Amino acid sequence: MNELLPAWVYRNLERYGNCSIGNRIYTELGHDAILEDLKKHGFICQIRIASKKEPTEHFLHCREEQYTIIEVL
Repeated sequence: MNELLPAWVYRNLERYGNCSIGNRIYTELGHDAILEDLKKHGFICQIRIASKKEPTEHFLHCREEQYTIIEVL
């Protein structure tokens, strides 16, 4: 079976029931394509986007980091 995602994603979903992927992977592949691929591999999942604001070195601005979290249902 061809894998759309890196092997570590499937491995982490199997072991831990969740996995965080980078924004680059998420935007390149797309929400629906990721869920469809995971379904083909036997995972029924949900994807959620979490964000966290981190202060910059000058503390005047905050940088927002986004995390894409995949969870097995």
